[in-house]
Amino acid sequence: MTYLLCAIDRRDSALEFAAGVLTVRAPEHKPWKVGARQLGLVVVHGHVAADAGVWRGLADAGVAVALTGGRNGQDVAWVAAGLSANGELRHRQHQVYADPYRRLVMARWVLDQKIAAIGTEMEADPALDVPDLRFSRYRAEKSVPLCHGIGALEGIEGALAAEWFGQLRARIDPAWGFTARNRRPPRDPCNALLSYGYALALADALTAVQRLGLDPALGFLHSLYPGRYALALDALECVRALVDRVAVQLLAPGRLTAKDFSNDPIRGCRLSKHARDELIREWNGVRRVPAVSVSGPVAACGQEVQLRSGALCLALAGVTDCPTTGPVRKPRTGH
Repeated sequence: MTYLLCAIDRRDSALEFAAGVLTVRAPEHKPWKVGARQLGLVVVHGHVAADAGVWRGLADAGVAVALTGGRNGQDVAWVAAGLSANGELRHRQHQVYADPYRRLVMARWVLDQKIAAIGTEMEADPALDVPDLRFSRYRAEKSVPLCHGIGALEGIEGALAAEWFGQLRARIDPAWGFTARNRRPPRDPCNALLSYGYALALADALTAVQRLGLDPALGFLHSLYPGRYALALDALECVRALVDRVAVQLLAPGRLTAKDFSNDPIRGCRLSKHARDELIREWNGVRRVPAVSVSGPVAACGQEVQLRSGALCLALAGVTDCPTTGPVRKPRTGH
C-alpha cells in the first residue's frame, strides 16, 4: 500500500478530523477530504487552524504530522502517536541495544544500507561513478565487517559522506554556494533543501517506527541522546541519498532560481513557498520507489520509504534475520 503525503501551507487553512477522515478547508477552494488510513505524513507550514481533536485523531491513526517553520524557518516539530501496546517487540529492541555484540551487528547493517544506497545512485547517474567515490565506497564496504565498535563505524560513515558530498558539489553550479554540508541553520540553498528534505524523510521513518510500536529514541548506529529519534535516524540512513538526489535535481538549470531562497544572518538560508512545494512534490514522487537494493526481510517491504523503514526497524530490533557483511566478531572495548 502507498501512503499519501499531504502538505498544507495555504494561509488561513482549517483542519477537521471526524470518523477517521481529515478535511482540509482553504479560502477560495473546495474542501478536500482523505481517509486517515491513506495518509503516511501530513506536513503543515504557517498559520493553520485546528483543534486538539485533529492532532489526537491523526496520532491515534498512526499518522505523523510535521510542523514546519519556527524561529529558523526550517525548524520541524513532530506530532505522533505514543508507543503502541506492543511491549514484547519494544522489550526485544531494548535487549538488542543492551548487548554490545548484537547492537554492533545491527549498526553494521544500517551502514551497509547507506553504502548500498550510494551505490545505487552511482549506477543511476554515471557522472557520480568516478574513481574517488568508487574507491571510498569500496573501502567503506570492506571496512564495515572489520569494525569492533560504533565509533569506528561512525568514522567510516563520516569519511564516505565527505567524499559523497564532494562529488555532489561538482554536480551543482558554483553560483549556489554549496561547498560542504552545514545546518542549524543551513547557509546556502542546497543545504536548505537538504535539511528540509531530511526532515520530511525522517517523518516518514518516524511514522514507521511508531506504527511498529518500537522506541524511536533507541537506535543502533545512532546513540541514545536526549531529544533525538535515534531509531528513526537509523531507518533514515537507507534513503538519505534519495533526498540528496532531489536537492541536486531542484538546483539544475530551469528548476529553482535564486528568488526561491532568502538569506538571513541569524536564520540562515530559507526556502520560499514555491521551493517548499517543489521539494515536497519531488520527494512525494521518489519516496514511492525503491532506493536501495537489499536482501532479506527488507526486500519484501515494497516500494514506499515508510514501509521499507518499518521492515528495517523490525530487523534492527532482532525480530527477523538481517543480512550482514561477513562474520561478526565480538566487539572490543573502544573503537
